[in-house]
Amino acid sequence: MKDIVITSSRISREMKVFLVCFILAFLINAAAVIAYVRPWTELFSQLGFVVVISICLYFVAVFLRLIFGLLNSLFLNRK
Repeated sequence: MKDIVITSSRISREMKVFLVCFILAFLINAAAVIAYVRPWTELFSQLGFVVVISICLYFVAVFLRLIFGLLNSLFLNRK
């Protein structure tokens, strides 16, 4: 069988995408704390939910990247 090699640049890019998703989920949590006038301790007590939301956002980002990649390969690379 052929080995699958994942390059360090690919791992770095995926970590950056997940970090952006985590920051976005954390900002959504901060906005909810502000909007619902809750104590600031909820930013850290709800960190588990932030991780779950960031994983969901990551999968949405992966799905959108897959769709755009497929559309790109179908329509733009035809010769």
